[in-house]
Amino acid sequence: MPDRSQNWTRVAVLLALAGAVTPGFAQQTPGLASIIGVVKDQSGAVIPQAAIVVRSLDPTRSYSAVTDSSGAFRLTDLPRGRYTVSVAMHGFHTSEKIVDLTANSKLEINTTLAVADFGGDRVEAIDKPIPVQTIASPAPVLKQQKSWLRKLWCW
Repeated sequence: MPDRSQNWTRVAVLLALAGAVTPGFAQQTPGLASIIGVVKDQSGAVIPQAAIVVRSLDPTRSYSAVTDSSGAFRLTDLPRGRYTVSVAMHGFHTSEKIVDLTANSKLEINTTLAVADFGGDRVEAIDKPIPVQTIASPAPVLKQQKSWLRKLWCW
């Protein structure tokens, strides 16, 4: 039967291994940056499912996220550099900002999107019947075709 010191050693090794493979959800990788924020509309209501795209001025790097049900988003492990941050949602104007990320920085970008004005004509429903136009029936043309076919068939 193993003694207690061996059991404690085993427990310590297992905890160390578990800590090594468990991701740190609230942490970012040292030397890299993160961007967090909340997206709202002009009335202050949060906008879920808004698209966040972070593009490096080097076009090979692009990162994206979608806001959750509380309008929040988080992008982590971004290399330092200059980025364009775009926030978009159908029915709203897109917001764009240029930001500089430094090593170990945590940038908070809270964005308010304005409702898009599509500039279309206003449509009003009215409670009046729509007049129906009658069109002359093409029946005589069909009769002529039938009689022509009948002559051909009976010939």
